Amino acid sequence: MEAQDALSFASEWRVFVTRGVVRGISHYAGDPLRFPAANVIRMAVGAWRSAPAGYAVDVGVTDDSRTILVEVNDGYSLGHGGLVADLYARLLLARWDELVLRGR
Repeated sequence: MEAQDALSFASEWRVFVTRGVVRGISHYAGDPLRFPAANVIRMAVGAWRSAPAGYAVDVGVTDDSRTILVEVNDGYSLGHGGLVADLYARLLLARWDELVLRGR
């Protein structure tokens, strides 16, 4: 495996997804005025066909303005990260329902 160069992020964001729909986004590091590209977020969310009912996608905006996927986190282990309480509760409940009632 070839070593990769480290990326430098100007800003980092968490995107909250419930049942395949982006429900919110919150800034958590770097410059809050360096926004990620919406089309990249839509493409990442849309590409995951077998995604859990609730999860978060972390993205970073590089110094040269590229939006890069950093990681994905399952909905059962997320903090609210600034998401509105009602939307956060719906995300948690969607994932809980999937885990407990459907055994996924």
